[in-house]
Amino acid sequence: MDQDWKKALRDSISEVFSTMFFMVPEDNPDLAAAPDKVSVAGWYQGSMDFSHPDAELEVTVCTPAEVARELAANILAGEDDELSAGQVLDCYGEMINMVAGGLLTAVDQKGEWKMGLPRKQVLKAGNAAQLAAGKLHHQFLEVDGRPLVAAIARRGS
Repeated sequence: MDQDWKKALRDSISEVFSTMFFMVPEDNPDLAAAPDKVSVAGWYQGSMDFSHPDAELEVTVCTPAEVARELAANILAGEDDELSAGQVLDCYGEMINMVAGGLLTAVDQKGEWKMGLPRKQVLKAGNAAQLAAGKLHHQFLEVDGRPLVAAIARRGS
């Protein structure tokens, strides 16, 4: 994975989370040291595909439900206990849309890549190591002490 994509993903996550959701992502060395010990059951996952004549990529951001609820409350200017599950999921889809848009803007000055539609879901099982396995690039971050996993994967290969 080209270093520009790695840096751009980190920069986009930082920009979107801090500007739109008032949350500051940082490195998470504890998660990086033992990702297989962190269950992701109940976590929110947002994904976006990018296509290019020569490649297809998928960008994914995953967080625990508490982070998803907080970002939804922050963008909707409400209290997280007042939000429906559908509102939280919709806001998570909007978050991945913003992160993916920032990433693509940073790496694609020629406009050669096409962005797909955001996908969002609540994960039923697995661990953080599985979220990172086989990816071209992954990042283990935290937001206010809570984990965040971001990844870029090749699609269609």
